[in-house]
Amino acid sequence: MTSSFRYMVTAAVRAVPRSARGYHHRPSRRISRRTLRPSPCRRTSSATPGISTNIRHITSSIRSIINNILNITNNIHNINIRISISSTHTSSTTSRIRGTSIHITSRTRGDVA
Repeated sequence: MTSSFRYMVTAAVRAVPRSARGYHHRPSRRISRRTLRPSPCRRTSSATPGISTNIRHITSSIRSIINNILNITNNIHNINIRISISSTHTSSTTSRIRGTSIHITSRTRGDVA
């Protein structure tokens, strides 16, 4: 018991003055690991709702671009644009967009083939 207690005390004494002195260079590996462990979990939890909004933003931008292109050519009428983006949510912070499929179905005005 005494040896483990002594180890705890030495660890605490070693850790406290280092932060109090304001060491800006790299601390010992054990302390750095302890401080860095909770941060990735927090990042992933905060990133997952942001990914869906990002995809929504991408789809809206694509739709606006297609609308602008098709509005330049005046003979196109009744345009339906369907954009489906399937994203893979991996365990890491990055989420890869698997595939984008854009379907443009348009009825032309008049007798344009």
